Amino acid sequence: MGKYQVADIKFQFDYLFDEYFKNNIEAYQIDDFETVNHHIKVLLNNEIKRPAGAFKGTKNPYFLTTKTYRTIIFENNNQIGVLIQHDLDYKEITIILNNKLSNNLAQAEYVMSGIMFLELAMYRGYLPLHASAISLHNEAILFSAPSKTGKSTHAAYWNEKFPEVVYINDDKPLLNIENNELYVYGSPFSGEHTLNKNMKSKLKNIVLLNQGTTNKVEKVRSDEAINHLIKNTLNPKLDSSWDKVIPIINYIHSNIPIVSLDATNDTQAVTALYHYLFNDK
Repeated sequence: MGKYQVADIKFQFDYLFDEYFKNNIEAYQIDDFETVNHHIKVLLNNEIKRPAGAFKGTKNPYFLTTKTYRTIIFENNNQIGVLIQHDLDYKEITIILNNKLSNNLAQAEYVMSGIMFLELAMYRGYLPLHASAISLHNEAILFSAPSKTGKSTHAAYWNEKFPEVVYINDDKPLLNIENNELYVYGSPFSGEHTLNKNMKSKLKNIVLLNQGTTNKVEKVRSDEAINHLIKNTLNPKLDSSWDKVIPIINYIHSNIPIVSLDATNDTQAVTALYHYLFNDK
């Protein structure tokens, strides 16, 4: 609990549980005298009443957006398990957890605060990509794949073969353009294993992983690459956030090599991809 900085985003974060943040978020902590622009606050309540208004959506979550704020509710057995409210510039974000409806409040806090931080990051112009990001030779590589396909496992094989590999973020790294270069940034919201580092690294390649048997590496067609990027990007609820990240997607399309790997479940996949990306560097 304190003030933190991820990339150039400074925010106060009042969380409740240490389980996912201890030995993790401290690397991003800044001094209390620093000025922050955003505040994420988590609260517990024994009962959450449904706010007035016509919520949109046919299944969880349900949304209500006015001219000044947005409210999100997650229901469980016709009761509200989580209520989130924020103003439209994400200066004040409040997350209320129903103390009676979650078997793991620490996990619920981590997931919900992570979702809202990523929405805030998009509002600030960062693209969160569903991928495992590592840094090697001071360059970032992103492994992107559907959940449970093996991107974290493949990243672990890189760390096994090259101990100098650094995990930037094992779940949703942030991407942004600086001085006409694309960089990858770590954050403390990085999946169940909380593998991340407070750093940035210039992006070298994006690798689309497929479970396979050949370890064949191929370039990906540009239309396929864009479709994959959009599918694996957090879907922002505010049009203004899309407007801010579209230039990053366009930059990737024009400047970042995207390849696919038919990966075996061993370090041979690392060897094949390393030779392709680094030409035996």
